[in-house]
Amino acid sequence: MDNPVALIDEMLEDHATIVKDAEGACSDATALTNLSQADKDFSPGRLDRAEGIKKLQVTITKCDAGVAEHFAKEETSLLEIFKSHGDDKLMSDFHALLKQHKELKDRFEEAKSRVGKLVSGDIPGGQWNSAANDLLTYMNKTRKLIEEHASSEHKLFRELRSSLN
Repeated sequence: MDNPVALIDEMLEDHATIVKDAEGACSDATALTNLSQADKDFSPGRLDRAEGIKKLQVTITKCDAGVAEHFAKEETSLLEIFKSHGDDKLMSDFHALLKQHKELKDRFEEAKSRVGKLVSGDIPGGQWNSAANDLLTYMNKTRKLIEEHASSEHKLFRELRSSLN
């Protein structure tokens, strides 16, 4: 990228969106917003659970795509900026955060699998509410991990940006 500061600012803006809990381009920022909304759309034991679980499935799919797109920018263009302008400590810290991307991607794959089973009706009624509650707990943990990850990246990207000025 010709303007590393502009890319860093773009990534910082995505992370700032998480803190503000605002809607924006589908990224890890809106994933957080959408996952927070999922609790309102879907509640195990409600009579309209089929509609709610389908909304949840759409939310998980959108969040997964948005997080993947955001991570791709970090794993390509931003990685090149760190290689060109970062010192050994910044590179080490950045690689540690990149490793978290795999965990977060895997969590979305697991969530998609779980919600798919709930939507399919393959889970017996007595186990359905338990599986749905487990999914919501899993998603809440995923949301917290995304928030922590974005916060750590935000600090690191600010540090890199400061070294470019």
